[in-house]
Amino acid sequence: MSHFSKIQTNIYDSNLLVKTLNNMGFVCKYSNDCLSSKDIFVYSNSSENYLFAFTWDGTSYNLLADLQLWTLSTDINYFIDTLSQKYAYNMILSQSVLSGFSKISETVAVDGSIKVRLKRWSSSDK
Repeated sequence: MSHFSKIQTNIYDSNLLVKTLNNMGFVCKYSNDCLSSKDIFVYSNSSENYLFAFTWDGTSYNLLADLQLWTLSTDINYFIDTLSQKYAYNMILSQSVLSGFSKISETVAVDGSIKVRLKRWSSSDK
């Protein structure tokens, strides 16, 4: 028997969520059925059936998945942690570009943490 679990997230930008999921190797499709058009269904590259979905609750996205049928090779908690980190990374880069910064370099440490160096060019630097 299937039982869907809804897991709250702090994710609210659908474009960055889709970008993050694409970076992680997933294919995303927006719902155009009876659910909200903001709902996102997530597929693997080789599957016609969706793996899980993100549903919009009006303020943020919730992960909707059948945990008993979770087929990814990683644990759901590890997946959520990785997704959150990569989403935050994309959010920082997106907001930095809007503020006039550009990425100079990034380093991924052994523990998985990411160090990003940004620079904003002033008119005297040009």
